[in-house]
Amino acid sequence: MKKKSSEVEGSQGKDFVSKKVQASCELKHCESCNIASETILRMINAIRSAFHENKLISAVAEERDLLKGDIYEKTQWAVMRRLAAAIEMDVKTTFEMMQGNDMKREAIKRNYEEKLNSLEAELSRKGTDFELLRGENFQLEDRIENDFISRELVELEGEKEEREDYDEIGVVAKGNKEILLLAIRVCLWSLKRNFNALKEKNFQLEETKERLTIELKDTRIKLERTAESWDILQSQIVKLAENKLELENSVRGLTEKIVDTRSACLETERALRILLTELQRENDSIKKEYRVKLEKLETELKTEMKYREIEKEPEAVRSEGLYEERVLMPGDDPVLDMTRQLISNRRKIEHLQRQNERLECRLCDNVLGESILKGRTRGGGSPKKPERVVK
Repeated sequence: MKKKSSEVEGSQGKDFVSKKVQASCELKHCESCNIASETILRMINAIRSAFHENKLISAVAEERDLLKGDIYEKTQWAVMRRLAAAIEMDVKTTFEMMQGNDMKREAIKRNYEEKLNSLEAELSRKGTDFELLRGENFQLEDRIENDFISRELVELEGEKEEREDYDEIGVVAKGNKEILLLAIRVCLWSLKRNFNALKEKNFQLEETKERLTIELKDTRIKLERTAESWDILQSQIVKLAENKLELENSVRGLTEKIVDTRSACLETERALRILLTELQRENDSIKKEYRVKLEKLETELKTEMKYREIEKEPEAVRSEGLYEERVLMPGDDPVLDMTRQLISNRRKIEHLQRQNERLECRLCDNVLGESILKGRTRGGGSPKKPERVVK
């Protein structure tokens, strides 16, 4: 009989209890529960707006939308439990997103430091190349000046030697004309030889001059390019310094956001714990009230059974509605437990009302029978059994 009644309760629970009845049996909230529920709602709205700004999907928003349809079929404890689980999922998502932002920030910082170090190394290398090119330029200028001075000295020494030769030839020519002619020929030959040597030397000097001029132009071009690269490196250093300041500001802002988010998460967790403890206390108090009601109902049932044994009613009437389950089936879902408990309590209340009505009818019959017997004994008639009225 118990198994059958439990199956009936499980199959007809939702059809038997209307939403109007469930709404009339709504639990009364205390002030702390109202404050906690308002805090949870503000928290849900804040999480939804933050997730919408960051283009994320909020689990608590979806859970709240799902609970709007069947809010009368859920207890406050079950609703808050599901909302708390969804808030915990959103907090975990926010924490994972912050960890990802931290990793990205660290990667950007490492790349920035590596780029800065490479630019500093390139700048130092360009500086050394610039110094080397400047030294080579100074050496080329010194070589050009030394070649010009040495060439002038060689020409002066040649002119001096020729003058000395001419003087010696003039002294010797005074003694003999043939010797003078021979000396003139020798001088001409020497002059021709010197001229050819000077011509070759001049050609070599021209080639050296052209080569040095080309090298000087190349050096100037290299110096100009080095100066341009130096300016570019200086501008890059300025941009890197600006980027560094921006990154530091962004890191500072992210750190502040992380601190604020962590504090908000801690406050949320604290509020959820307080709310869960309050809901647990309220649930325990409700369980105690229902246990007291069940005990009262059991005592009333016992008294009713005694009355029925005295009256000796038929077996079908005695067994009607007295063997229903008085103990709720234990389950993990509190919504199902409370629904079953509510259904069983209402059935027991209706059964007790019917029993009370029958008892009132019997009491009325007994009172009428006694009054009729007293009247007939006074009048001398025979007693007659009163008719029984059963509702």
